[in-house]
Amino acid sequence: MTDQSVAIVTGAASGIGLAIARAASTMYDVVVLADLDGDRLTAAIADGAPGGARLIAHPLDLRDAAAVDGLAAAAASYGSVAFAALNAGVTASGPPLWETPSDTLRFMLDVNVIGTANSIRSIVPLLVGRPQPSAVVITGSMAGLVSSPHSGAYAASKAATIAFAKSLRSELTSGAPQVSVTVCCPGMVQTNLMKTSLQASPEVMSADLVAAAHDALNTYGIPADEQARMIFEAVAHGRFWALPPAGDPFVDQLQGE
Repeated sequence: MTDQSVAIVTGAASGIGLAIARAASTMYDVVVLADLDGDRLTAAIADGAPGGARLIAHPLDLRDAAAVDGLAAAAASYGSVAFAALNAGVTASGPPLWETPSDTLRFMLDVNVIGTANSIRSIVPLLVGRPQPSAVVITGSMAGLVSSPHSGAYAASKAATIAFAKSLRSELTSGAPQVSVTVCCPGMVQTNLMKTSLQASPEVMSADLVAAAHDALNTYGIPADEQARMIFEAVAHGRFWALPPAGDPFVDQLQGE
């Protein structure tokens, strides 16, 4: 192992994850970008980064616990892991809960909940074993905090990731206080989340619904780079919550519930 500082970002091939990885490249020596979409990862690496970090593409499926162990081992081989953004996730929207197929619910839970749990189990010990300050960011969603009609399976999965973050923060406060935890709950952000979710599981949503939701996010959302800036600002100030800016419709909804 070298004395290089290493950052891990999951779901890093596009959207918020890629924006986090690009920002991390200005702060760490090596950034390991993990994602299910190997081709998109390769393209992201080819585009380079604004910082001088070495970028490493690591394709994997977070539902595979052994594969996530491999990600952690690979990252540790490059140096000391000082930052981990557990960002990977998928979404689904459409039918009411009583018409939501069991396969859709299982897909949301497998990726968003089990994938996050696998990441915590494999990656957090690397930070706990590091005496210097380090940070974990877990991507939840405003859907996990407010009423989300026609997105119940997704909302439930993201409420679970927020609960993971809360528990992890409490455990690290006593067990490894040098490791901070921030939970990011994006609102409207310009990303390809709808399209990448459709690609991962075509039966979950119709193409027309995906197109409409994608257009809405990219018309009214903030840039992914701005979301990444807000995340690192929260980390720098030791804040647990990284919530959307004022004016985001989900913030207005949260204040009204």
